[in-house]
Amino acid sequence: MCALLLFSAAGFLPAVDFGGNLDNATAFGKSDSPYLDQQDKLSAWFNTGTENNLVFSIMGSYTFSLEYKDSVAAPSHLLDIDDLRLYGTYPVGKQEGSTLSFELGRYKLSEPTGYILNHKVDGISFSAGYPAAKVQASFGYTGLYFVPSSTIYLSRADINAAQNEDVKLATPRLIGTFQLDLPQVLARQTLSLAFLFQEDFRGLAEIEEMPASAAILDEGETTENDLRGGNVDTQYMLLNISGPIIRGLYYNTFFSLGTGRELAYMDGAYSYNPILSFLTGLNINYYLEEFLYSRIHAGFVLASGDSDKASFYEGNTEGKSGMFLPVSESTIAQIFNPRLGNIAAATVSYSLKPLSFASGDMMNNFQTILSGVLFFRTTEGPISEGGLAAATGKYLGTEIDLSIKFRPFSDLGIASSTGLFFPSSAFASTYDTVRFEEKIEFSFSF
Repeated sequence: MCALLLFSAAGFLPAVDFGGNLDNATAFGKSDSPYLDQQDKLSAWFNTGTENNLVFSIMGSYTFSLEYKDSVAAPSHLLDIDDLRLYGTYPVGKQEGSTLSFELGRYKLSEPTGYILNHKVDGISFSAGYPAAKVQASFGYTGLYFVPSSTIYLSRADINAAQNEDVKLATPRLIGTFQLDLPQVLARQTLSLAFLFQEDFRGLAEIEEMPASAAILDEGETTENDLRGGNVDTQYMLLNISGPIIRGLYYNTFFSLGTGRELAYMDGAYSYNPILSFLTGLNINYYLEEFLYSRIHAGFVLASGDSDKASFYEGNTEGKSGMFLPVSESTIAQIFNPRLGNIAAATVSYSLKPLSFASGDMMNNFQTILSGVLFFRTTEGPISEGGLAAATGKYLGTEIDLSIKFRPFSDLGIASSTGLFFPSSAFASTYDTVRFEEKIEFSFSF
């Protein structure tokens, strides 16, 4: 009742909106052994009307997950807050399209490519938008998320904490982004400049007690420990350019310089060594709407590696580390999804709406996507995925994915995704067989 009175007094109540979502995902397949993953998620959301200048929104969820592998079933339950924000947009000045915006609370923070950072944080964001430019600054904390909701892993301590059932909260890090967008600055091309940083607070701002395996090693320790590590701090400078080439043909290209520090065991003692790395890529999309709404996509992404590393997370053995470390994970393929460090991937895909020629809007909501991805190592050092053998070789394998999506109604969606990954001889014998996965998804809004 108090909340209703508060919203009514603020002028929100006449425009409130609320609803829910039911999402189901079932995946089964075979990697080194057969497996079955089942996830059911029930969400409820409320907002004070997105047509208002000032909006309050909240969404909570309950997720039931079941993993079945090697004849062992592992159920889990998660109650979480997916969205909790107060955000607003206000016109400023006399120039049309000039606005000031802010977000406060739990919101998604990303950069222009999505390869470095695409994750929810608890924090605050400000932006000023004008027809000729947009400036944005954001700061957020990740240590209040539950472990299953986080995809931020940059250190051995992060991995060890996530694998310990007694640890409930995700890695504590402060993330900041600064971004400048210049739309149509030259020949309808958009230029984006961004600077990102993340500071590791593990050992400094921990709310819960960490297990011994996740405790931070001190600089100067002389006893080598293959399981524990130190703090990992990183920074990124990004240039992204995007725009049309000819009618129906669009592209974006980017380059990011990564810097930072990580703990390494050298000359008989632990010390913090610098990171100097890079990430680059290109994506091209060609749209043929007159031919069954076809889209042809081609692209590649390349992240630097370090051949002298003993392990993907920390483990540097000589000089500075050349391994690129993204803040959060990104999805390149359905089955094989290594983190973007010491990885190059080339992708080609084709999508269309094969029934769009038929009468009725429903047939326009049936889509198929066929894609192929080639994976390589940029050096012969480690990657984030296990199973690599001692044999040399940069080619890692090829994945072919087929997705069928159908949304007969605005509040009902069905999807089927089939993936096949053909690993190369770089993998050990237990991993070098074809990997298969079928995933069926169902989504209902109410």
